[in-house]
Amino acid sequence: IALGPSVLQLISLGDKLRERGDLAGAQSLYNNALKEEPNNPYLLSRLAKIVLSLGDVSGARSLAQTLVRQNPQWAPGYQLEGEIYERENQYQKAIEAYQKRERRFGNTQMITEGNAR
Repeated sequence: IALGPSVLQLISLGDKLRERGDLAGAQSLYNNALKEEPNNPYLLSRLAKIVLSLGDVSGARSLAQTLVRQNPQWAPGYQLEGEIYERENQYQKAIEAYQKRERRFGNTQMITEGNAR
């Protein structure tokens, strides 16, 4: 994945804001970068995690589903999708996401009592 210079800058600044706890600011920068590279799995993943942290589970799920649909060869997308389904207590869908990851890439994280949120 080749990232343009402005996208790299937006990601870097967004990461810094996220680390400082400014999730809304990071979300804004990631959204701006996504306008330039709408299929970028790194951006979709970061944005889904931010949206999830802000309490919008359905928005995070939608982003994770887009991530997997647009980047089926990117293993972390399936992991993220499974984690979001776990958060929603949709364990069967979480298992399906993890199984897709394992079938495609091997070595998956399974749901455990300590994992479930």
